[in-house]
Amino acid sequence: TVSRQFLVTALDLAASATVLYVLLPAGTIGWPAFLAVYSLAVGVGVLSHVPAGLGVFETIIIATLGHNTDVDTILGALVLYRVIYHVLPLVIAIAVVIGIELRQLAGHPVASSVRRIGGRMTPLLLATLGIVLAIMLVLSSVTPTPDENLAFLESLLPLPIVEGAHFLASLLGLALVVVSRGLALRLDGAWWASIVIAIAALLLSLIKAIAVVEAGMLAFFLLGLLVSRRLFVRPASLFGQALTIPWLTALGVICLGGLVVLLFVYRDVEYSHELWWQFEFSAEAPRGLRALLGVTIGASMLAIWSLMRPAAGSAEPASNDAMERALAIVEAQNMSDANLVRMGDKSILFSADRRAFIMYGQRARSWIALFDPVGPIDAWPELIWHFIEKARAAGCRAVFYQVSPEGLAYYADAGLRAFRLGELARVDLARFEMKGGKWANLRQQVSRAQRDGLEFRVVSPADVPGIMADLTEVSDAWLAHHNAKEKGFSLGAFDPDYLTEQPVAILTSGGRIVAFANILVTATKEEGTVDLMRFSPDAPKGAMDFLFAQVMEYLKAEGFRAFNLGMAPLSGMSTRQIAPVWDRAGRTFFEHGERFYNFKGLRAFKSKFHPQWQPRYLVASGGINPILALMDATFLIGGGLKGVVKK
Repeated sequence: TVSRQFLVTALDLAASATVLYVLLPAGTIGWPAFLAVYSLAVGVGVLSHVPAGLGVFETIIIATLGHNTDVDTILGALVLYRVIYHVLPLVIAIAVVIGIELRQLAGHPVASSVRRIGGRMTPLLLATLGIVLAIMLVLSSVTPTPDENLAFLESLLPLPIVEGAHFLASLLGLALVVVSRGLALRLDGAWWASIVIAIAALLLSLIKAIAVVEAGMLAFFLLGLLVSRRLFVRPASLFGQALTIPWLTALGVICLGGLVVLLFVYRDVEYSHELWWQFEFSAEAPRGLRALLGVTIGASMLAIWSLMRPAAGSAEPASNDAMERALAIVEAQNMSDANLVRMGDKSILFSADRRAFIMYGQRARSWIALFDPVGPIDAWPELIWHFIEKARAAGCRAVFYQVSPEGLAYYADAGLRAFRLGELARVDLARFEMKGGKWANLRQQVSRAQRDGLEFRVVSPADVPGIMADLTEVSDAWLAHHNAKEKGFSLGAFDPDYLTEQPVAILTSGGRIVAFANILVTATKEEGTVDLMRFSPDAPKGAMDFLFAQVMEYLKAEGFRAFNLGMAPLSGMSTRQIAPVWDRAGRTFFEHGERFYNFKGLRAFKSKFHPQWQPRYLVASGGINPILALMDATFLIGGGLKGVVKK
């Protein structure tokens, strides 16, 4: 696999190097030597972390080949290479998406799928094109206008209009960088701002230099915006979006690139203070200086505004009113695990229409949402975006923990990636009958528990306070026996207020409670589950098997359709050689990490009930963020490093 990847990479480098080599003057350098120079330039560009190695790549090529041929010729070849390898594919991709949007073949299933994919890609493609156009507007303001165009403008327009158009076009380029971030976030305000900027920039590009190509690309951008209007419906404020460090870095790179181009193009013009005040049609260097100064001042003001804005506050526990509203939503939906909001240890973020909510906790720089949003699925997309934006405004990463496949498309739309955490076991209660050969072992455990004198009973919430002392005794004995401490976040802790809100299943032996589990249910009766499970050290062997089997029988009799056995961490990771590194590492830990956690034992226990296994994911942005997010989630559940070490 590694050798194949290396071969593909080498061929890709050779092909792209050949494109630039063909554009260079003949005889400048031999192809093998140029391939080495090109590979070095690409590598340094990647290590610099500058987008596309812009400026770094060009500097190395010019520094290496500049003594062999005219620098202007090399620069022209580099510009044409960038257009062929970056701008042209982007324009083609956007044209394809626009064609898909215009065809409106909603009735055909395949076409509908293609259109959905196109709809997800369009905002990102338009945002990328917006940044390309922004760079183009800035660079065109610091480069000279062709003499014939300048002569035509001089005969047609007064100098102040041309000067003003030149200066304003550069500022519009800066504004387009900021607005492009809003396009990536699908903001309706960003769409309107982009329309205004594109129209104004198109007119100014003709007024300042009769830049037909520039105007054509702006018209193409404008067309893309118009046909994709329905995708930009998010009402969030454009000015409420703080620019993050990568976007501020992009502004800095654009300003620096403009300065480099200006100094290179006008290297024969001797600098003097009088240049700033020269206003003539032929005085293009002063015009470029003023445009670059305006861009630099504007970028500096944006950077200061973004960095000096007060950060949003940290996550706070839910108020009583918020808790009441959240519980009403929980009762009206199907996910029994959503009852974990009753613990009161998590913050709550509601959708704009308050039909759905996200429960989340904060650890270090991670805002970790537990499960998918709770509520109607049509409220999920906007709520997911809202949570991500609030986390970023607080200077934190947004993380979603234990999410289902049902919502993966919405997280992908928001720019997040899914990483498999394990599998959730779910039993179809309609088919749950301990009959037949495959249930033999479980039947034996149940029969043995009954012979040992265990009795099962479900205690209603109103009667739980009457047995609280006995439950406390069992819980304390369990914690002491396992040398453990209470967990939180995705697991319930022993809290009397929490236990009295839902039914509690108990096992008694000789009239004494030896095991219990609280049952989590909702009014829809779609599924039930258990959360807090404790048993005395002297409880008969197989007591937990008996307890689970009896809880399932109870829920089935009550009309519930499924039983949620909970998640088996790291279960179901891919074993293929081409599997992602995340899956391979998880599988290795599952196979050999028994000293840290009983991964195999937990899956084996759940497998006794022959459940259906469903994948569950951690969703976060790429890079190192998933690893940091998983660490933060682990510490949040365990109550810190000490709690994790003590299990």
